[in-house]
Amino acid sequence: MALFLAIGFIIAGMFIAVATRMIGSSQDDLITHVKQVEQY
Repeated sequence: MALFLAIGFIIAGMFIAVATRMIGSSQDDLITHVKQVEQY
């Protein structure tokens, strides 16, 4: 259960980081970031 919660916190942290970048960056930067993620 603890491991499941830890994974959940990591995923939540990633979503928060992405949301912060979306708000803080221009739309062009966002599109570039999405393309980089798709390449992984």
